[in-house]
Amino acid sequence: MTDAAGRPDPAGGTVVLREAVRVALVRNFHDTMASPEWKSYMALSVSVNSLPAERRQVVRETLQQTDTVFLERMARFYEQIFAVVHRRPRPGVTYRQLVTAGASVVEGLVSRALIGSESFSDDRRGPGLDGEDVPWSLVATAFWALVEGLSEEIPVSRAGAPEHEGVLSR
Repeated sequence: MTDAAGRPDPAGGTVVLREAVRVALVRNFHDTMASPEWKSYMALSVSVNSLPAERRQVVRETLQQTDTVFLERMARFYEQIFAVVHRRPRPGVTYRQLVTAGASVVEGLVSRALIGSESFSDDRRGPGLDGEDVPWSLVATAFWALVEGLSEEIPVSRAGAPEHEGVLSR
């Protein structure tokens, strides 16, 4: 994101990212809740220890591989998005940790919704793209809090260049 003069604009990037989270997390929540693959993954992950020993290890390894592929793909995605909006994980936090925590928020709230929890109304209000007061879902609110807590804007030097760019560890 750049300002009108073409300089990096971390604050503008944060506003755009916040709106993307507000809109996309509702879709992600519903897509996850409707996914038969995700439901199968979750059912296997919580019941793997009850499987016969000879099957347990194979199922566990398959679940771990699936999880690793998902987390690595999402970490790369976040790294690309964060580069555009001039953001990075806070010191000591990796993209993979950020993605793992984010997935846990979404999956935990989806699990609760699937059992009929009534905590999902859109009665929270917060800032929209232009600062207007708009509805925020619980999943988007929680995810944005996580993004704010685990990442930060990349400061811009007086010359208008980000102080630190480059690939951060996943």
